[in-house]
Amino acid sequence: MPFYFFKKSKGAYRYTVITVLTNFEKSLDEYFHSLVNQSLDFAKNIDVILVDIGPENLLQQSINKWKKRYSTNISYFYKKNCDISNARNFALSKVKTDWVTFINANDFIDFDYFRQVDKNITQDISICLCNPFYFFDIDSKFYNTHPLKYCFGKTKTKQIKYISDYSYSSVSSIIFNYSTICENNILFNEVSDAESSGCKFVYDYLKINLDKKALYLNRAKYFYRQKNQTSAVLLHKGLDTKFIYSDYISILEDAELTNNGLLVCVKNAVLINLHDQLVKIITGVFKLDKNEIDNYLNKLKSVFSHIDEDSVLRPHFNISQLHKIGILGLKNSLSDENVAYINNIDIEKKQILIVYYTKSKRLFDFSLNDQDLIPNYIKTINYNIGSYLYAFERRCWISYRDESDLLTLKDKESNIKLNLLGKSYRELSIFNILKQHMRGAKKYKSDGSWIIMDRDVQADDNGEHFYRYMRQFHPEQKCYFALNKDSHDWVRLQQDNFQLLDFGSLKFEHQLRRSSKIISSYFDEYIQDYFGDNYCYSKKFIFLQHGITKDDISESLNNKKNMLRMITATSQEYDSIIKEGSPYQMGKKEVALTGFPRHDVLLQNSENNDENLILIMPTWRLSIVGNPLTGSNKRNFNHDFLKTKFAQCWGEVLRSKELEKLAIKYKYKIIFAPHINIEPYISILNIPDYIDIWTSSDSTYSIQDLFKKATFMITDYSSVAFEMAFLKKLVVYYQFDRDTAFSGSHIYRQGYFSYEKDGFGPICLDKDALLNELEKIMIDNGQLFEPYAARIENMFPYRDGKNCQRVYNSIVNLDSSNNEYDVTILNQYINQAFEDGDFQLYNIRNQLLK
Repeated sequence: MPFYFFKKSKGAYRYTVITVLTNFEKSLDEYFHSLVNQSLDFAKNIDVILVDIGPENLLQQSINKWKKRYSTNISYFYKKNCDISNARNFALSKVKTDWVTFINANDFIDFDYFRQVDKNITQDISICLCNPFYFFDIDSKFYNTHPLKYCFGKTKTKQIKYISDYSYSSVSSIIFNYSTICENNILFNEVSDAESSGCKFVYDYLKINLDKKALYLNRAKYFYRQKNQTSAVLLHKGLDTKFIYSDYISILEDAELTNNGLLVCVKNAVLINLHDQLVKIITGVFKLDKNEIDNYLNKLKSVFSHIDEDSVLRPHFNISQLHKIGILGLKNSLSDENVAYINNIDIEKKQILIVYYTKSKRLFDFSLNDQDLIPNYIKTINYNIGSYLYAFERRCWISYRDESDLLTLKDKESNIKLNLLGKSYRELSIFNILKQHMRGAKKYKSDGSWIIMDRDVQADDNGEHFYRYMRQFHPEQKCYFALNKDSHDWVRLQQDNFQLLDFGSLKFEHQLRRSSKIISSYFDEYIQDYFGDNYCYSKKFIFLQHGITKDDISESLNNKKNMLRMITATSQEYDSIIKEGSPYQMGKKEVALTGFPRHDVLLQNSENNDENLILIMPTWRLSIVGNPLTGSNKRNFNHDFLKTKFAQCWGEVLRSKELEKLAIKYKYKIIFAPHINIEPYISILNIPDYIDIWTSSDSTYSIQDLFKKATFMITDYSSVAFEMAFLKKLVVYYQFDRDTAFSGSHIYRQGYFSYEKDGFGPICLDKDALLNELEKIMIDNGQLFEPYAARIENMFPYRDGKNCQRVYNSIVNLDSSNNEYDVTILNQYINQAFEDGDFQLYNIRNQLLK
């Protein structure tokens, strides 16, 4: 959150903030903090009207604590089963101030927001548009990448009838004159969706103020929160395709018919709103009902038929090439204004990654010095809306011979522009590409060493086990192990003569700069990009993983430019990442199937199981824990944890008298070993004394020993189930929240793994079913049974104790120059030349097969 003044300014005007609540707001306190801590005196200048439209008024307790402090400023109304537009209209009837705005409860504003508005508004200003930024929960960072960025280079006023290319997006970041709204009876359309209704509200307002001025205010910053969870608006309203976009079409038609000077502005506004929605649909944040997809696409096509191709391709518009291509496809327009991006480099292999977007199955043709060049690797990502193909992303690694080589691209006879760090070129020398990417790399002069680690605060994972292998079998390679000195593992590893680096220390940073490889079981930014500059492409990051990737974590893994190796352990996992069309940017170049280093140790003495032991290991949820602390794996404490369904359902099982009776009757010991992000909440879960608790920080034995000792495991969605499967042991899945677990409340979406078809044991949806299943398993001494035994037997390609060796070979191969052609890719290019009738090129490419 931004820093706040404590000295309050007096205002010339008073303002009302209207906010609609839906019960899904997770950041209400941050919203309030940003309002009450304004540099403009909140008590004297700002009113807040809250309209709660959720199915239950669950937020009232949170709101009451703020109402007690500012009883004259904050008004709260509960309107059950009301929609957003209706709620906004209701709130407008309660306004008593000069100006009004509609801030979203999930968003927040800069501390100086209202003071900047107040000092810049003059008599001829009718509307104030504030500078929109994005704030991403996943990394707690601000991004100045909103499509309207071009309007806010500096503060300016525009006469509304000449507003032309300037535009607007959401009503949330706009301040309106309340008298103008009342005098002209401007309201939100209650039979339309909230987004298009808001767009029409602004248009109706601008239309009756053509001779007045709009203020684009650079210093008043509005932060749109981008979550890894479904939008509150969408969860409440859904995509109601019965009425959706009718307002977009009506304002586009009206602006064109009346020739009021707002047509370009309105086209931009509609594009911005739909672009934002399409981004969330494509990334899976917004969900579409399968039965509504065709209707939704038809509505989109109808809207885009009113927007010309030039508007979509406008260069200053901050809309990605992916969505320009996708939107043009919805218009049945295949523009020849395509572009390819220089995305990454691999110095050791003399390779460059080029990325482009297209609707065509055709491959771009590459040339070096006017000589035909076949990419070594191509990974295609399919972006779909249901079964409709929105666009392809193609990621092509090409090899160069010399820095003087000149790179060009073509699509049939059309030249393709090359984009290097925001600038376009018709051709590019390899020298310029390397120079631009490696600017500043001198500070990273390498000594060839490797830094290996797990978490900054914890070891005992693939990193530690791989370090042990390197120390024993490859002592010639200089390796360090990084760990926070305060970690419970520090003394243990120090006594074992590990070459330790205190994570975050000056010595650590010095050695990090000199290393050639960073090898870790975690890919968090504080490890993968410690200095925030991708290490100027001077070192490679190897992701060992800390669990089998069974779900779709592509959103988290993508765009990690120095991650040039990811280690996988099952064939299903490997195929789900590298296969054509998958959502992952990584392909055969970056991903290796080797098995996990820790599994080599897990095999040792794994037959010795002398006790009846049930291991309970639930995973965590992003929505139930606090936000991460900067530069660490630690998180803030969530004081409402016990109110979560996770705490209630797991607590109900752990405190169950029936579970205790079963443990006594069948002589089973129970150990509760939650995810490290749940460990801070163990003390408030009130776990019975007969259940032992294992935590990474306090235990005297390894988590590996837990897996070996356990008879069977109870988990929910944790990938630790694969550890038990590796040891050929049964798993019981307790999935009380399976309807919401993959809705966006965590950092991943459901992937290839089906618990019904691929799981290692029975699935239970409630406590009673779980207890019944447990008794059956206890009676049978936890023995594997079909179909789970066969699934487990076939899951892992390697159980030979040589995973570390394969991982080492894979890392060493990162530095070897191997520019052989993939026969599948080569054949695609051969066939393409034949279909084009270019038989000279066909023969040249055919020669490469020999």
